[in-house]
Amino acid sequence: RALMEGLSFWLRDNLEALYKHGIVLPYPEIIAIGGVTKATELMQIKAEVTGCRIRVPHISEAAATGAALLAGVGVGAFLSSEEAAAALHHTETTYEPADEARAAYDDIYHKIYLPARHSVLGTKDATEGATIDERRGSAQT
Repeated sequence: RALMEGLSFWLRDNLEALYKHGIVLPYPEIIAIGGVTKATELMQIKAEVTGCRIRVPHISEAAATGAALLAGVGVGAFLSSEEAAAALHHTETTYEPADEARAAYDDIYHKIYLPARHSVLGTKDATEGATIDERRGSAQT
């Protein structure tokens, strides 16, 4: 469980940094692909640590399918990559963050994870700018 939580905090930390530097927009959901999506407990933990809905497509080999769809765009089977991507939007499973767990993980993230990372790496945390909670308001309006 500690490994799953650590990976999830690392994901949140990276999403915070990408948002702070204007690389990604507010993200109310994450689409997860690959074999790791079969780890249902990990998917739920990721939802609670990041505060994002996690959607798992019905296609188990989404990366290979995506490559095939882009090839379809190249040969004219789809008019655009957006049209091809629509073929992957069939969700099999959705993980929603539970409010109580979300609050507990948020507390751990700020009081334990970020100070520990700063202590080990000597870096400042990614949340000095806008944070996930600030983005929630802008993403939901």
